[in-house]
Amino acid sequence: MVISVADMRRTPEGYFTVRWGQPEYTDWIDESMSWKETCYIGDWSFLWERRFRGPDVLGLFSDVSVNSFANFVIGQSKHVIHCDKAGKIIHEGILSRFGEDEFMLFGRGGFWVDYKLRHGNYDATSEPDDWFNFQVSGPNAIHVVEKAASQGIRDIAFMHSGKIHVAGHEILALRQGMAGEIGYELQGPTAYARDVYEAILEAGREFGIRRLGGRAAFINHLEACFPTIVTDYLPAIFGEDMADYLAEFKRAMPAYAATFNIAGSFEADDVSAWYRSPVELGWKNRINSTTISSGARRWKKKSRGRAG
Repeated sequence: MVISVADMRRTPEGYFTVRWGQPEYTDWIDESMSWKETCYIGDWSFLWERRFRGPDVLGLFSDVSVNSFANFVIGQSKHVIHCDKAGKIIHEGILSRFGEDEFMLFGRGGFWVDYKLRHGNYDATSEPDDWFNFQVSGPNAIHVVEKAASQGIRDIAFMHSGKIHVAGHEILALRQGMAGEIGYELQGPTAYARDVYEAILEAGREFGIRRLGGRAAFINHLEACFPTIVTDYLPAIFGEDMADYLAEFKRAMPAYAATFNIAGSFEADDVSAWYRSPVELGWKNRINSTTISSGARRWKKKSRGRAG
């Protein structure tokens, strides 16, 4: 390991929830009730976006992800997971298909996929982008977004995006939800962010909208049983075989996002004890069953060879 358990047990200074804005806007209890009773707007614009273009992009993602892309239409998004050879999660994020050969990956996974692109042989390009990402979720979310956009959005299927206009700007509305509630992620160029955010707040006043702070954001994930990196597991990037990528990854990240630490009563001698597989985190349904079947067949063949 390129880092020890003792190093990981040193809690970093600072309050890492500031990436969501304030820790609290009203208070965490009031904000955590919003996705049950009214709705909230939460700012996930700190996520990294990377745009991939080219005829080999789907092949690239098939090579570095556990997912199947056999049915992945334009306008659709997928939760994609990248694992090491032992099946432990390196990164995960949301991949959106914008065109036949154009895709956007949201989250840390963009660094890993770009790394594999540069170290592979693919007819594809990769470049960072800068978008805002506002979650508007809760039973009143659909009314708020429709009021702000002055158009209906009920025909947008789950994990699909539709184009809407808010504050005079064309943006995307991705239908999703983090705790079983109705939800949309509003996405677009950062230059539009303030206009869109303020328009959503104004439209949401009559519907009891709340601003989501950093403390309540973790309750949202907890209630949804949606694992969060560092909070629930460590990425599988600390082995000697990942040293080159880890160094590049840390150089690319701001200090708060490159910090990894562990806490609690669980004891182990190696950082890898905090790695998890998609199955362990409840993401088995994301795994391409064809890959599993072919892997099982290869294992059985090898086993028969050893037995003989």
